[in-house]
Amino acid sequence: MSKSMQVKGAGAFVFLLALTAFLPTMTMPVSAADEAVCVFISEKDNAWVVRKDSSVKSSLKVGDALYSGDQLIVTRGNNVQLAFDKDFQNTVQIEGDSALEISGSRPTNIELSKGRVFAILNKRGAESQFKVFTPTAIAAVRGTQYQVNIANQGTQVNTYQGEVRVSGRDKNGRETSDYVSVNAGQKTVVKAVGEAPQAVQSMTEAEKGELTPVLERIQATKSTFKSEDLNQWFPEGAAAKIEPKKITGDDTGKYVI
Repeated sequence: MSKSMQVKGAGAFVFLLALTAFLPTMTMPVSAADEAVCVFISEKDNAWVVRKDSSVKSSLKVGDALYSGDQLIVTRGNNVQLAFDKDFQNTVQIEGDSALEISGSRPTNIELSKGRVFAILNKRGAESQFKVFTPTAIAAVRGTQYQVNIANQGTQVNTYQGEVRVSGRDKNGRETSDYVSVNAGQKTVVKAVGEAPQAVQSMTEAEKGELTPVLERIQATKSTFKSEDLNQWFPEGAAAKIEPKKITGDDTGKYVI
C-alpha cells in the first residue's frame, strides 16, 4: 500500500471516530408519529421546554405541541396555558416559578415538581383520566376544575367543581392506600412523603376566588384564535406541531398557518 493511501485511510478513520463521538450529543427532532398530548397557547407569557431525550432548553411558541416526556419550565412572572382540545374544554394553566413533566397521554399524567397548576377539565372521557403527581401526593380526576399547589414541601389541592381523589405517595413514589375525596368548595393537604391526606376542609372565600381570573384568562386567550387555527392544531387524531405566523399588518395578536 502506498504512503499516500495510508495517510488517506488514517484521515478517514480519524473523521469517523470524531463523528461517532459527536452523534450521541445530537438532538433528534420529535417523531411525527409521536402523539401530541397538548398545545401551548399563550401569546404574551413565556415558558421553556426540554424535549424528551434532550438536555437543550428552548422557548415555546404559540401552537407548539407537547409530548410525553417533555419538561416544561415557567419562570416567575409568567402564567401560561396548555390546551388539550380545540374547544378549550380541557386546559391547564401553569403559574410562574413552576416546573413539570408530561409523563403520559392516555391517561394524561403531569409530574409537578414545583409551583402551581390549575386544571380545567370539562369534557374528559371515561378512559381519559387526568392525574397530577407531586413529590408528596397524587390528584386524579376525569372531569372537574381544581388546582394543585406545592408549598412548604407539601401539596395542597383545592376543588372548584366536581370531585378529586387525593392520595399520598411513599418514598418510592407509589400511591399510598389512604385517600380522600375532595368535593367542590373543599381542600386537602398532604404535608410530607408517606403521609396520608389531611381531612378535607372548606376553602376560604379568597381561595374560591382564585379560579375566576384563570377562567377569564383562558377565555381571552381562546378569543384571539380563529377556528381554522384550532382545527389545524387539533386535527382528527393526534395533535400536530404547528409553526404559526403572525398575520401581516395585523395587530390583534392572531395567528394563521
